Amino acid sequence: MKTNMAWTSINIYFGKIEDELQDREKDVLGIFTDNTTMTFTNCELGKELNLPDKSITGRTNRLRGLGKKNPYKDNPYLVVVEKRKCTASGFTAQAMAIHPDKIGVFKK
Repeated sequence: MKTNMAWTSINIYFGKIEDELQDREKDVLGIFTDNTTMTFTNCELGKELNLPDKSITGRTNRLRGLGKKNPYKDNPYLVVVEKRKCTASGFTAQAMAIHPDKIGVFKK
């Protein structure tokens, strides 16, 4: 039996196509690259981008390399650096910063 498989399917199977950053992920990274010495919580990022926290959390989790099929698992863009009081919500939250290896790599 012969099967005709598209090249894109074959390339994905062998891991040759790398995922690109989504638009919202670029927006989130843009905040970090503009302020490389600052840390941000999800709520603070949402306030900066005028988006609800729930739409930010998924993006930051992906950029931190969380999840089983995450393309950034071995090379995350963001890292959690501290737990502190969030200036937007007032609750204690994880504050993230851009990974030191990624500073200057990302261009908006």
